[in-house]
Amino acid sequence: MNPQFWSTNPIIKENISCFRFCVTSERHLWTLSSKTISIRNRDLDVIYETSIDDIDEDVDDFLEQISFSKQLSRVFICSHNSTKIHFFSSQKPFNYLSFVSINSTINKALEKCETIIRQHKSACLKISALLSVNVCFNP
Repeated sequence: MNPQFWSTNPIIKENISCFRFCVTSERHLWTLSSKTISIRNRDLDVIYETSIDDIDEDVDDFLEQISFSKQLSRVFICSHNSTKIHFFSSQKPFNYLSFVSINSTINKALEKCETIIRQHKSACLKISALLSVNVCFNP
């Protein structure tokens, strides 16, 4: 994905209470509001902003989950009722990297179920929380 999807036009500081979810990454604050992803500086001025629709046309609902991994230098974002997790670099130029979908995992887990149960469960099973965990292995 081209990093040009970020808007860098001067953005007037809006009411800070309008964002729903946020996470800090290194020197920036990432905020989610409806379908907008914003990256703010220490003064809470928006320095980069984009719509999830510019990244993924399949997103129907508002952005709801965000998590940061310092170990991976990644920010993970997903929308309400979604089966996709989107990955961004947490360092400039904040590139959109990719996404992972849990659809195939859900379908595989439900393949032995009856059709009506499989349809119901696949419609209900969505990502409801994100948590980045740093794992350390000691040999």
